Amino acid sequence: MTIESSVKSCGWGRTAAATALLVLLLTAFASGARAQKANPSTFSDVQIIVNPRLAVERAYRIRTAVTREAGRRLGPAAGETNPGAATAPSAMLFTGSEEESATGEALWNTWIDGTYTHIKDSHPVSGYEGPQNSVIVATDYQLTDRVIAGLLYNYNNSDVRNLFQPGDSRTKTHGIGPYVGVVLTDNLVFDASVVVNWTDNFGKDATDIARYESDGWIASANLTGYWYFGNLRFSPGAGISFTGTQDDAYADTSGTAFAALTTRTGTANLAAGFGYTIALDDVRSIEPFVTLEGEWEFDNSTSPSAVTSSAPAVTREWNLRASAGVDVTLRRDMYLTIRGDFGGVGQGQFQTYAVNGQIGKRF
Repeated sequence: MTIESSVKSCGWGRTAAATALLVLLLTAFASGARAQKANPSTFSDVQIIVNPRLAVERAYRIRTAVTREAGRRLGPAAGETNPGAATAPSAMLFTGSEEESATGEALWNTWIDGTYTHIKDSHPVSGYEGPQNSVIVATDYQLTDRVIAGLLYNYNNSDVRNLFQPGDSRTKTHGIGPYVGVVLTDNLVFDASVVVNWTDNFGKDATDIARYESDGWIASANLTGYWYFGNLRFSPGAGISFTGTQDDAYADTSGTAFAALTTRTGTANLAAGFGYTIALDDVRSIEPFVTLEGEWEFDNSTSPSAVTSSAPAVTREWNLRASAGVDVTLRRDMYLTIRGDFGGVGQGQFQTYAVNGQIGKRF
């Protein structure tokens, strides 16, 4: 072998070695990227951490709206002891309808409830922040002076920014279901609702986009007391809500597959409300009120449990809400409620702020 051929051989050898090393590096990088992307990361974090909280808030808005409606239709008011025969905001008379109950109560009622909520969890590893909006349109019928039954439609959307990983998520939910209110005693009113819903989910992280659909349900029940001391109202309450959500299997834009996921939540609530009725004339009145409510989240689970998240499990179980507002009788057949509430009282990292309005018309 000549010197020239030896040099050429060494050159080709170094080139081949460098090429092989480059191929190995690229292969390792690609494998690492695939392995990293195979981790559920952002999208699974949203499904496990963010979406259950949105479901709890959605259930809370439906439950409290139905409870207020049942109280207005069936609860006693200032100066009254018989259900279904009050003249204050909690249960107004309407004598202008052709179809009325034996007590003079209009049998039909339609109401609209709207809420803007801002949710913020500032935890550096599992935090998120963004608005959630809810609109409820409902109609109910008074079957007897002690029972109402109705049907509601709920539209709910959210736009949440993740703090635990770059990205955000959006939801659009449509729900429909029945509700009832029943007088148990002269001072106790029971209400319950069941809503089935359908959700379009959108997620985006630093590199990919995901879209998937969900089916779910919300079941709630509440027991509320109405005791009056002159014009001062005291209303203790206890409630419970369950939600279930089935996320469809999907793949993000990189082709990473995510299995179907079922999420369940359960909350129990204890509340104390106070209001004071101020009569403006024979028909119109206003009732400023305040409510303090404790919420215990006794269930927040997902299945299959093999689905993992890069963020730590949510350990928050208690939430305290304070709300204040005014209930207004505009006419004998129309009422309006404006309310604000703050959740996460006493918690340093989790808060909710909400503004709510409800208007109803009897006919």
